[in-house]
Amino acid sequence: MSALRADADKARPEWHRRCRAIADPPRGLATAGTTNLRHGCEPVLRGEHVDCGRCAGDRGLDLAGPVGDGLGNPTQEPAMIRLIAAVLIAALPLAVLAQGDPVIGFEDSDTTMNTAMATAQATLPVFLARTTDAEGYGVKGASVKVAFPDDFGGAEVIWVGPFLWDRGRAFAGLLANEPRALGDLRAGDRVAFTTDMIRDWSWTGPQGRIWGNYTTRVMLEQMDDTTRAELGAVLSPAPVPPDWQ
Repeated sequence: MSALRADADKARPEWHRRCRAIADPPRGLATAGTTNLRHGCEPVLRGEHVDCGRCAGDRGLDLAGPVGDGLGNPTQEPAMIRLIAAVLIAALPLAVLAQGDPVIGFEDSDTTMNTAMATAQATLPVFLARTTDAEGYGVKGASVKVAFPDDFGGAEVIWVGPFLWDRGRAFAGLLANEPRALGDLRAGDRVAFTTDMIRDWSWTGPQGRIWGNYTTRVMLEQMDDTTRAELGAVLSPAPVPPDWQ
């Protein structure tokens, strides 16, 4: 990992300069077996509003350090999957944001949800190839949904973006949602994780269309009419852009 370093002094696009908090040491998250799994439903696309209050100043980035070893396959997830429906800040009106974060439950045997997560993982390579730059930084509008061990022996699945990838298994990034049960972690904190902890991905294209979000699409029918309509208006017809095929 030591070969992958980001020099904070080096000229970067504004997106990367705003997100130098990725260079902070990760807030320790040891992996554990899951008993409950919660999903942050849609990515909080912070864009220009990324919280960089914990920026690392002029320090470089080394991804060596505590990273998880994965939380198992989707079909091995716990008996009840609880999904927190965080909203798309960049896409939804204030009236929808004010509704808060509802919790949606799925059994671990739910074929549709398990298929969604498996398909997201299967398409992760093309997503990373298309949405990371030469240094491994995710481009603006790209985020991944990651399963972290929670305070109750289970896991919380939450969006992370922006992120940095070492072109292997290791990632670091900023929590894009406010976690519910990840100790003292807060939105904007830097975390480290591995490829097998990723459950979904999201990319917002130039026209504002949102791609990926396999798990979000499964949850649409469980949402209230207003939220479902707002999400339906911005989600792409198919998860993968045609020119990525």
